[in-house]
Amino acid sequence: MAGTADPGDRGNSTTPKLSLETRIALIGVVGALAGTLTGGLVTWIVTQDQLTSQKAETRRAERLNAYSTYLGDAARLWTQVSLVYDRTPPPTKLKGSDIAALKTLQATLTREYALVALLAPESIRNVARKLNGANTAVGNALESDPIRKADYKKAYRQAAADPNNFLLQFSTAVRKDLGTAGR
Repeated sequence: MAGTADPGDRGNSTTPKLSLETRIALIGVVGALAGTLTGGLVTWIVTQDQLTSQKAETRRAERLNAYSTYLGDAARLWTQVSLVYDRTPPPTKLKGSDIAALKTLQATLTREYALVALLAPESIRNVARKLNGANTAVGNALESDPIRKADYKKAYRQAAADPNNFLLQFSTAVRKDLGTAGR
């Protein structure tokens, strides 16, 4: 054993000493394991970050789709409302086909509003709720016999005519949520 001991070792220890070659090999193995663990940890962190980014982008795309569909159909409702009511003189009662078209569009908007309410943050849900209320109010006003003109005018003003109307508020809130405000 004298040939495998360190030159500075006096041989007084009762435990066997590792040779220099063995110690170097152990240091290499420990270094390789530490490098592998560090590399694995970095890979795991990067993968988790990528998955989080993909999930966030998927949620953003879902919101974008729900927002754009709801806003587009809400604008279409108000265009339809203008076409059937804003005439000279305004009608006192809508035709059955006009009422059916409005009801169909309102049913679509109700489903789309539900999706927005599920996906959107509270600030957008609040504006969407107001817009949905005005959409419903105008439908109720126009579908009555005779048309309730005061209810129609109030809903129209809130949703589409006032400078800070619900359509504009919804559009602004959506752009802010999606990070496209000011573009």
